[in-house]
Amino acid sequence: MKTPRKITESVWRGMKNRCFNPKDTAYIRYGGRGITVCEGWLVFENFLFEMGTCPRGMSIDRFPDNDAHYSCGRCGQCAANGWSLNARWATRQQQMANTRQNVWITFNGHTRILEEWSRITGVEPTLIRSRLKKGLSPEEALAPAKPISPLKSKPRYKRDWIKHMEQLEIRRAEKRRLKAVSQMDKVA
Repeated sequence: MKTPRKITESVWRGMKNRCFNPKDTAYIRYGGRGITVCEGWLVFENFLFEMGTCPRGMSIDRFPDNDAHYSCGRCGQCAANGWSLNARWATRQQQMANTRQNVWITFNGHTRILEEWSRITGVEPTLIRSRLKKGLSPEEALAPAKPISPLKSKPRYKRDWIKHMEQLEIRRAEKRRLKAVSQMDKVA
């Protein structure tokens, strides 16, 4: 079983490979985009000192700026370029929230990714995305979907048609009952 130090060293090697090795499959998304590792972190001991060992179930993430370099914020290169610490240990969910493809939405003073707003509001992500593409405001895009009346929509499947017809018959029977009661009240 790998020790936490060995796991961290493996993450460190992977980070350097993504940034410096054109033969690495992820190079195009890292080094190919100009993302690098600062000179302070080219030495494993410096990286380990700054980041500590990799917690179980986590991986390295460029945060808070996903488009910036892996940087310690302390070395000469970081000082010369004004780079601050730009890395953290992150869960898979945190990693997914820190990608270039995310759609960020500001609503009621809070900025979150589209998927997080979907979890909060209960509105499907595809619906939010299509509303935004149509030019709707964040308030309109995050509004709950209008419920479709079961009597106005036509079911696709046989079992749904049966349920639909039962509901229709119940409503018709209730209307007939109310009409009969109304007529009885007129007579009385």
